[in-house]
Amino acid sequence: MKMNKYYAFAAFASLVLASCNNDDNVAVELSQGQEIRFGAQTITADTRAPFDGTISSTNKLTAHIIGSASSNSYATIYTDNAGAEAKGDITFEDNGTTEYGFPSGVKWKDGTTTLYFRGFYPAGSVWTIAAGASATATIDGKTDLMLAPEVSGQQADGALNFAFSHLLTKLHVKVVGNATTVADWGDITKIELDKALNASPKNSVSQTFSDPSATYTGSATAIPFFQATEADGKITYTDDALTGKTVSVATTPELVAYALVAPVDAVDGSGDVKDEYTLKVYTSTKATDGKEVAINLKGTDGTDYTGSTAGKKFDITIQFRGEGQITATATVTEWEDGGSGNGTM
Repeated sequence: MKMNKYYAFAAFASLVLASCNNDDNVAVELSQGQEIRFGAQTITADTRAPFDGTISSTNKLTAHIIGSASSNSYATIYTDNAGAEAKGDITFEDNGTTEYGFPSGVKWKDGTTTLYFRGFYPAGSVWTIAAGASATATIDGKTDLMLAPEVSGQQADGALNFAFSHLLTKLHVKVVGNATTVADWGDITKIELDKALNASPKNSVSQTFSDPSATYTGSATAIPFFQATEADGKITYTDDALTGKTVSVATTPELVAYALVAPVDAVDGSGDVKDEYTLKVYTSTKATDGKEVAINLKGTDGTDYTGSTAGKKFDITIQFRGEGQITATATVTEWEDGGSGNGTM
């Protein structure tokens, strides 16, 4: 699946609600009246990949929207007087110049009813909503996950605006060697996230609707990296895990992989639990069993980066050296600038 490139600035967008059938996700423009209308702001926010760039007819963002007459409680979905249900997939198609609503024609019952809505990215079955009170999704390394906090309003308020933000951290891996070390190490056969803060990486994210913060749980043996390439300034992402592949190491830095992983709360220092992320790199010769590469993050001022890495993208450059050494540097770009990092193994 192809993924778009993100340039880290907010964009306003109008929404199109599609039916739950992803095969017919068609926009329906509204006239003014009783129909419920939406707009949206992508704080960091139609693929499961990191959403990159501004929203347009050629760069769509599709989310799942639910509505209720009760705040933080969606066990009972709002239904209008004609029986139309406020639940379905919504496609953002432009940069806030047009208002769209439910194709099923969901309307306000009257001028005094207050309704509540939440948004989940991506659309489809990625998010599991439990008892109308919480949502959970699996972190698989390739799916971008976003939530829009609850918005509410009445008919007179006009379009209700969602604010989607990234929940994960995006890691890009570039590799480089020289003529001698490229031959010594052989091809890259796998890259994975082995540790986060020196512990097993988390593989699930959830949110209880009454609590605005996301919770990261679970324990994965490893999170796989997936193949990515860059040409003429454009990045192409795939769903192909960089496992069992043969990727050559170039003599100039070259993008080969990406992963979307649970964020960490970075701390001062390096080593052990102070290393934010640890990758494991496998090659066809010297590293057939994998070699660890610890990544320590720095802020924009060069001091140790502290705080959450959610919504940030790190460009990690792995250098293949002689005598069995691998070194790495990491620089924060695009989604949200947090600083830089480096690591050596």
